[in-house]
Amino acid sequence: MKKDRIQIFEIVVFSAILLVLVQTFLEDFASLMGWMRTPREILVWTGFAFDLFFTIEFLTRLYWAFTEKRVKQYFFHERGWIDFAASVPLLMLNSGPSVFALVSATASVVMISGILNVLKVLKVVRIARVLRFLRIIKLFRNIKYADSKMTQRHMMRITTLIITTVVIVIFGFSILQNTLLAETHSQTASTVVWRQIVAANNAAHSPAGVRTVLTLYAKTESLVWEISDPTGKAVYSRYSPTEIQERFIKSSDYEHFFDPKTGITAVLDTRPVLYQEAIQNLLFFSLVVILVGVLVFLYSPHFALTVSDPVLIMKNGMKDPHYNLEIKIPALYKDDDVYELAEEYNEVFLPLKDRDLTAGKSEKDAGGLSLKLEDLDFLSDEKNQ
Repeated sequence: MKKDRIQIFEIVVFSAILLVLVQTFLEDFASLMGWMRTPREILVWTGFAFDLFFTIEFLTRLYWAFTEKRVKQYFFHERGWIDFAASVPLLMLNSGPSVFALVSATASVVMISGILNVLKVLKVVRIARVLRFLRIIKLFRNIKYADSKMTQRHMMRITTLIITTVVIVIFGFSILQNTLLAETHSQTASTVVWRQIVAANNAAHSPAGVRTVLTLYAKTESLVWEISDPTGKAVYSRYSPTEIQERFIKSSDYEHFFDPKTGITAVLDTRPVLYQEAIQNLLFFSLVVILVGVLVFLYSPHFALTVSDPVLIMKNGMKDPHYNLEIKIPALYKDDDVYELAEEYNEVFLPLKDRDLTAGKSEKDAGGLSLKLEDLDFLSDEKNQ
């Protein structure tokens, strides 16, 4: 019963892995394609649900390992660190704050959003979700070239090494990029536009001039969605408040700016930064998926053909006295150690094995036709009679 529950749990986890990969892709794809607010918010909530689920999964596996006194084995040898990296940091630094920002507009959210905007690299942590793609290798246990435990272990190790290296490089590059650009981070397009709006407002000499200048500027700058004067009256509106609320996500697609000196406010489009991040994340995601596909569908059969299959044939030949399959040696790999051993197996071991079997059969046949002394005596007695 316990084994059945564990199997069901593994199936649920594996299904969640596939779904979270689809969700990860769609979340950035939706931002890039400008989907409406509702489906994008649903994707944010589902991302949070998946991160919460995988965090609970990690804690559950960690608890099981603790009760069985194999925490070190689980975390390092059974790749529990992947379970951790693809769950807890994402919940704490990505989906958790995103959901918090959707349901609250308090100062704490503004502070968290500010930190995440300064350290945009934290959004790249989401790419760590693709580490769970490693578990798809479990699907290939029943395929011929993945039947060898050596192949499975080798593929898990090399895939983990390569994909982890790629993710760490991407993460490190993002940190370096944001560190080098920290001084110019405040010079985002929306911030530059806001400073120009403030400057234009200060240059005007009358309320009518302010409205004229700001209106002309807003019509020529696509990032400006709305500008209001100190009285709160809209000077320019590209979208109605209802349209903004229905189509866009606050703190993600647009941002409110306020100048305490002049009292003017503006709603500015911040999606260009979102588009850039979405393109980068989709490129990173595609790179990792392609790498895993190449390893699973190209390298794994090659490893099985050139390493594990010859070893498996030799093992069967040594264990089964009636197994006499020769190993086909490709000319391209004939100098490999495993095929040099295979050549000795074909030319030395199999002939000796065949000769031994033949000798055994001959002895058996000879034993079946041999005459006993009693038989000879019986024939002699008949002849004398």
